[in-house]
Amino acid sequence: MKAGKAERYEDLGITLDTIIIVYVKKNEEFAAQLGQFIHGSSGHETAEWETKHWEANKPLITSSQKVIFWGEAGKSQTVAVKWIFDEFSMRYGYLGSRCVLDVGSLDTNKVKDFKQHYEKRAKHFSADIDEKAKGGRLGNDKLPFVAPVFFALPVIAALVIDKAMLEQLKKSQYQLLICEFVLGGGLKKFVEGE
Repeated sequence: MKAGKAERYEDLGITLDTIIIVYVKKNEEFAAQLGQFIHGSSGHETAEWETKHWEANKPLITSSQKVIFWGEAGKSQTVAVKWIFDEFSMRYGYLGSRCVLDVGSLDTNKVKDFKQHYEKRAKHFSADIDEKAKGGRLGNDKLPFVAPVFFALPVIAALVIDKAMLEQLKKSQYQLLICEFVLGGGLKKFVEGE
């Protein structure tokens, strides 16, 4: 990088090793959770940028900078992405230094299957988090590890799935996707360029 560009890059508060998470405003909460979870479990520095901040500063970012497009912020990035994980309308994939994590609408015919899958994976990830915490492999001096709190999914007995239930399911999808990506090996492969 040229000296002038490097100075501006430093003004952004990031380094070449920082993973930038780009999100749209409505996904801010989950982008922050993703950033905290990445940092707390792997030690990688993260910076969460709303799409307008990304667009304004994109010309300053090198092509080797690791960038994760979260949710709707990644819609324009999906054309060339190699999908690594794709289950229950949750998916992630990457191409080079760009990664997309996306959650779509869950097919109402698959809600019961998703609930079973979610409960099984939540139990698995909770055990994994507990084991790593006992071994001192989570958290660091700068930021303690913040584990996701798994939501209790509503009982799915009604024939009609209402809007509130769909919103809860969407939150559960986001939460599970974060764990699948960070603890399931996707983050490691993305960072290492596999």
